[in-house]
Amino acid sequence: MIIMKKFYSIKALCVAVLITICSFCAQAQLENSVYLNAGVPTQQFNDKLSYDLISGVASPLLGKDNVGKGATLGLGLGYRCTYRFDIGYGEVSPFVNGDFVWNQIKGNYRDSLSVASARIPKYFNVPIMLGINYSYQLTDIIKVFGEFGVGSDLLFITSEGWKDNSAKPFCKYDTKTALCWQIGGGAYFGSHVSASLHYYGLGKHSITYDKKSHFANMTLEEIEQLTAGLGTGYEFNKPELRSIGTLMLRIGFHF
Repeated sequence: MIIMKKFYSIKALCVAVLITICSFCAQAQLENSVYLNAGVPTQQFNDKLSYDLISGVASPLLGKDNVGKGATLGLGLGYRCTYRFDIGYGEVSPFVNGDFVWNQIKGNYRDSLSVASARIPKYFNVPIMLGINYSYQLTDIIKVFGEFGVGSDLLFITSEGWKDNSAKPFCKYDTKTALCWQIGGGAYFGSHVSASLHYYGLGKHSITYDKKSHFANMTLEEIEQLTAGLGTGYEFNKPELRSIGTLMLRIGFHF
């Protein structure tokens, strides 16, 4: 009898919880958003590129020691899926967000590679995050919000140099994903447009040369064997860590 009472009590509790969840979900609204992004690079992403101290001109290629630096203003797109829950004194909205941001390297170095008919490296960041947004209706048409998100950033760096000329260097890069986060705030203007400012901490990425790289008639493998044979302990392809951040202006369209 006691077991049966406990069973019915647990059953009643489960039904009550289910009803509560269903009632809560019934109030939720699904929102899809697309964004136009413009970002100013920060941290090492904004560091100056190395220049030759004698001639004052850029070195032939960025190489692993410089790549991931010297970024220009970033441009890109974003997509977000949000569930909005009205909690009586504002809305709490969990979201899944993905962005695509493209940066070039700064002008002087880019020009020198262009004149030399070399491939020019470009940077692409793809942060994918889960987060939470809180918004409050300030006036009939303005709703302010703040948010925070965490996830992973994928960094892609295109190759540089001369791929089809083994006498000249060609650098192809491998990168690893990194933990990233963002925090920001802004306002909705009406139901379908928003403007906001965010800081993206895109993590510390490990950068190495890909095995397809070659340097003045020597492959990456040959250089690694040569430097290892010298017995100095120097690692030619030791991972280079690069901290990347972006201060991002976002214009959103919601539907």
